[in-house]
Amino acid sequence: MKRFEAIIDDEGRIRLPRELLEDLGVRPGSRVGLRILDGELYVHWLGKTLDEIAGSIPAIPGTSEDFDDEIEEAMAAAMAEKYPESLQR
Repeated sequence: MKRFEAIIDDEGRIRLPRELLEDLGVRPGSRVGLRILDGELYVHWLGKTLDEIAGSIPAIPGTSEDFDDEIEEAMAAAMAEKYPESLQR
């Protein structure tokens, strides 16, 4: 287990060593969690939020950017296939 040292400034801020940040894969603005367990402070990366990853994976070619319409169409087609009499009204 690696150990790091940091200094707390006058405003209570801790500057984390660059190597620690790189090991965790965090960048400025990343969110971290803090917890105390048996008198020790633990810092852990909270990961990315949904807003941060939204749009990071492109849509599958031939599909829309928003699947809501496709889901509605698929549901309507399945209902029409299963209950064709409902369309004859």
